[in-house]
Amino acid sequence: MASEIEKYLQEIRQATTNPGVYAYRGQANAEWPLRSAATRRLIESLGDDACNNPHFSNIYIDYHRDTLVEPARTRGFGVETGHRVTDLQLLANLQHFGAATGLLDFTWSPLTALWFACIQSESDGKLFVLNANDTIQVAKVPNDPDLQTIEAVFTRSDNAPSMLYWEPMWSGDAIPRILRQRGVFVIGRPLVPTDTHIIQEIEVTKDDKALLIEELELLDLSQASLFPDIYGFSGSEGVTSTVQVKNPRFYFVQGNQHYQAGNYVQAIASYDRCIDLAPNVGEFYFLRGNAKSASTLFREAAQDYEQAIAHRDRVLFGIETAKENPVRSLMLFMAYFNCGNVLAELSEYGAALSYYGKAVQLTAAITLDKEVAFFNRGNLYLDLGQSGEAINDYDTALSLRADEMNSGRIFFNKGNALVMIGHFKEALECYKLAEQHDVTVQGPSQNRRTLEDLIGAIGTNGHTCRFIKCHDGSIDRLEIQNALSNSQTKIPVFQGRVGNTGNFGWNMGGGKGFGGKNGFIVMLVGD
Repeated sequence: MASEIEKYLQEIRQATTNPGVYAYRGQANAEWPLRSAATRRLIESLGDDACNNPHFSNIYIDYHRDTLVEPARTRGFGVETGHRVTDLQLLANLQHFGAATGLLDFTWSPLTALWFACIQSESDGKLFVLNANDTIQVAKVPNDPDLQTIEAVFTRSDNAPSMLYWEPMWSGDAIPRILRQRGVFVIGRPLVPTDTHIIQEIEVTKDDKALLIEELELLDLSQASLFPDIYGFSGSEGVTSTVQVKNPRFYFVQGNQHYQAGNYVQAIASYDRCIDLAPNVGEFYFLRGNAKSASTLFREAAQDYEQAIAHRDRVLFGIETAKENPVRSLMLFMAYFNCGNVLAELSEYGAALSYYGKAVQLTAAITLDKEVAFFNRGNLYLDLGQSGEAINDYDTALSLRADEMNSGRIFFNKGNALVMIGHFKEALECYKLAEQHDVTVQGPSQNRRTLEDLIGAIGTNGHTCRFIKCHDGSIDRLEIQNALSNSQTKIPVFQGRVGNTGNFGWNMGGGKGFGGKNGFIVMLVGD
């Protein structure tokens, strides 16, 4: 037996240790109370407290007689093969076609009930377990027609069982469904007791549902097998039913909508279907990588970007693209760039530099946003203490027509890099330029003032600097040899660099940015 099913069968075994014959019901939402459709309909008309009204039992009987049975008989629905059917059989027929009756669908099969508990993935489900041999609380409906009237079924006398169960004699098109589902009706008089000693409950977590459905399908438990008639097929394809098509275009659009709404788990599931249907299209791996990156699944995202690169020659729905095609070049650039981002977040700096480098190599083939590859690579160089390389990348980014906000961010980070190598005069100019370009943070102004204080104390030239990254959680520091000081003096904290530019999107909005870095202090160290 498959492991996920076995986990729930173990709970079912624990719930059925006492001798008896057990009936089961699965509900897709654990928050739904165990109520018949008739009870829910009356509550909708009379209010939430309807069940507590002393007249509810009589109203329940009146509803079944006046709203369902008598109008149905008037229209000729109470006769089969020339014979009048009982009230209870007529209710079963009406329920089969969607009427709200007081009959609750149970099954003798725990696996069938488990399938019904899993048919919606958005919420936890619940499995109800009833011992039909509990002679105090449960009784079987006799075959006597006089005991299958509305009044006989729904009227409960003192000390009578609070529930009935009934297996009707089915005919016509209902037979295949009921036989396949092993169906049995449970009838509250009028309500089903909530006492867990009578009906036990087993939670079915939403995280288990997808795998349970897969395993149950291996056991031939599915929508098609449990509803083998035309009514079941039509019901499964109603307006609220999940659409199943074989063209990836549908799941592509669906995934993009989920992504833009911030529903990344659902977006990943939609892109999974795209890849199942068209595994050679690089675009789908790229989009799934973005959704996984937004979910902080950075390792999986990196793997998807690598797959997008590997399948780069098929971008849009299987159409092969020429190597010089600008669409192909743009997607490659974005895949390399995004992969560099997630690898940087994983602290895999060597691999991240490699992917940023490949993105940089493609900047000649694209027209927009090419400066971000140099900016993010510069940030990584700065984090690695390679300030010279960082400054070179920042200068290149500035030369590539960065917009005003990006210019401010680049000048600010370049200023930090210049401070770290002791080029205070140039750093001060960068901070001033960052302020002019308004990066919407206070960093440039704070760092400018801090640097002005530092220059006022020690000047701008002739200093030996050593930047020390502290990996013990303490703040990084810049040590400056200063002949004017014989003891260590601490300068106020410099704010750290602005964060990386976020991932590129594809035919939709881009991804979120990635965080900046902590600030650092300056220590004036005497000779």
